[in-house]
Amino acid sequence: MLDEIVNALNLRGEEQRALHQKARALTIKNVGANIYLRALIEFSNICKKDCYYCGIRSSNKKVSRYQLSFQRTMEIVENIYRAGINSIVIQSGEEQSENFIKEIESILYAIKDRYADDIRVTLSCGEQSKECYHRWFLAGAKRYLLRFESSSEKIYNTIHPNNNNHNFNARLNSLKDLKDIGYQVGSGFMIGFPGQRIEDIANDLLFLKMLDVDMVGMGPYIEHRDTPLYARKEELLSPSERLSLGLNSIAVLRQLMKDINIASTTALESLHPQGKILGLKAGANVVMLNFTYSEYEDKYSLYENKSKARFASYDSVKRSLEQISIADQSFIIDPKQHGDSLHYKMK
Repeated sequence: MLDEIVNALNLRGEEQRALHQKARALTIKNVGANIYLRALIEFSNICKKDCYYCGIRSSNKKVSRYQLSFQRTMEIVENIYRAGINSIVIQSGEEQSENFIKEIESILYAIKDRYADDIRVTLSCGEQSKECYHRWFLAGAKRYLLRFESSSEKIYNTIHPNNNNHNFNARLNSLKDLKDIGYQVGSGFMIGFPGQRIEDIANDLLFLKMLDVDMVGMGPYIEHRDTPLYARKEELLSPSERLSLGLNSIAVLRQLMKDINIASTTALESLHPQGKILGLKAGANVVMLNFTYSEYEDKYSLYENKSKARFASYDSVKRSLEQISIADQSFIIDPKQHGDSLHYKMK
């Protein structure tokens, strides 16, 4: 199995196109032709982690830190709702303070009170205690995305500091806690960072299947000059090679896990103007649209050349969806669908 995946990841040209077409056909057969939308709110760039690859790592003193107020967050939620999208992702750096936990909890309860079941909320706020995850679940969050970054503890330790705040097993335990509570659980990893081999990517894909996740967000590594990993920039594959690996990873994962939700990530679009659409053609079925106010776009800088597209109205969303529909007539887009994972529903 590992050798077959490695071979598939290495495909280029006509064989690569055939791989992607097969994955798209499997997507339509198993989860339908629908493309699900997720409206993204980048809630805070305050982070206690110090990961070597991330632009908002705690040691990066060049970052202007922010956290959206309750009022501003709810304004964005209302913008999303008026734009006709009923699925929201609240993303932040990793912070475990009680004030942070309560603020997220308050926002979740407010969304539930104001919009009832109309809006489905996904959180991506890093490692937390099981008690915290349970509080957020009761407050209304039903999905949680937590990437493991690498399935190899050895490799994980090369891209994170060696201290108690960065622990491979703690990461995996958090994923287990989320599943125990009842979340739709998403995970993923970086593709093409310095020191990573094709075999490592293949093992990461198999690890996702072993974890039995419901949704996946994985994307090509893109460097940030204010991080330690930037010093190894010369080891990087070209942007086109990282793009190909990202697309082929989506296509392979669709064959391994036929009924999960797979996101076409922003990182793909940062490497290619049509990267998001290429990801959908390769087997993804979820698209993120960023609704965070533009004044924060340079502050939530996980990597360089991040797409700065912002959506604030029905018209801006409509224009984006028209571009996706024109690219492939098989795409069916209904922004109001929650797009719950079929894999989760079938358990």
